[in-house]
Amino acid sequence: MSDTPLWIPAAERAAASQVMAFLKEVDRRHGVRLDNYRDLHAWSVAHPDLFWSLVWDFCNVIGDKGERLVADHGKMPGARYLPDATLNFAENLLRRADNAEAIVFRGEDKLVRRLSWDELRAMVSRLQQLLRDLGVGQGDRVAAMLPNMPEAIAGMLATASLGAIWSSCSPDFGVEGVLDRFGQIEPVVFIACDGYWYNGKQNDVSAKVKAVAERLWGTPSLSGRHVCIAGVGKVGAALAEHLAAEGAKLTVADVRSDAIEAVVARDGAVSVAPEAAHTVACDIFSPCALGAVLNATTIPELRCDAVVGSANNQLASPADAERLRHRGIVYAPDFVANAGGVINIAEEPHGYDRQRAYDRIRTIHDTLLRVFDRAEADGTTTAAAADRLAEERIASVSRTRLIRTGRA
Repeated sequence: MSDTPLWIPAAERAAASQVMAFLKEVDRRHGVRLDNYRDLHAWSVAHPDLFWSLVWDFCNVIGDKGERLVADHGKMPGARYLPDATLNFAENLLRRADNAEAIVFRGEDKLVRRLSWDELRAMVSRLQQLLRDLGVGQGDRVAAMLPNMPEAIAGMLATASLGAIWSSCSPDFGVEGVLDRFGQIEPVVFIACDGYWYNGKQNDVSAKVKAVAERLWGTPSLSGRHVCIAGVGKVGAALAEHLAAEGAKLTVADVRSDAIEAVVARDGAVSVAPEAAHTVACDIFSPCALGAVLNATTIPELRCDAVVGSANNQLASPADAERLRHRGIVYAPDFVANAGGVINIAEEPHGYDRQRAYDRIRTIHDTLLRVFDRAEADGTTTAAAADRLAEERIASVSRTRLIRTGRA
């Protein structure tokens, strides 16, 4: 690796920089002679109290600097600078009031918006009044699920102006991801958009907002939920029929046009190209065809709250389970979700009884709930939790004594 800098500013530009202006102010105020940035850094380390006090003054910070300049100096971590200072972030950022541009926003939908400082201050003021009317005060938490847009900045500033704490996430977060983030801080207000633009398409997130508000739906009903099924062979087609009867909205994909046409005609589904199925904005993505569909490339492109499907070996690698967990997407381990076939076959040696087999298949629901609870309790992925439960079950069976009896 070369030590040669990629870029060096011209001498005139360096001389006109804010760093050099600060350096000269150090010289003037404290009677020292600092020639360059390295000198400034050394001086700041030797005199942290003087350095931070001058930073406050040089930057014209609005607030109270406090009496102490340094506390617990020499501790790392632990040292604190200006420990008694108080300021309001919004007050400092909004000190300017004129028609100059404060924000230039360019949305993916080609929308361009420009807000002056006066317009931004007015927007913040309106939001501040609303939050105050809702009872938001110092120390309260305000949560928001918003894209990067002027309203998000205004919301943050309005929250900060009241001494409250702002926490936000992107609207493409999965439901569990939103709940994991905001559930820890117990917000008193939750702000959400009803949609956003991604890859040239407008995405409705109203169902996700409701899911968050109801703690991941709060009901087992699939009515109104959007499910994208990748692969409508025998299993996928049967799943589509069941979901349609439940009132779900369906998007389907398959390499066979005849299979797609049949499901579209029967269930009112919308078709999408197989290679784009995982990018569909939906509540549940259901891979029912090829394995390794969840990988380092596809997982960042997922726009669903959960993945539940019948395909085998859906994860390309064990690391992909952690990638799903990191994005807040609930993953039903494939060997649990598609265990119905194994359960059905396991009934045959005992004299096949359809009702008994289907009663056992229905217990997959309870097994998945145990998997989800175990993953949360252990702080691990659902795939790892399912593996552990399976290993414990196998170990318990291996300790069971088998007693054979003769026929009467």
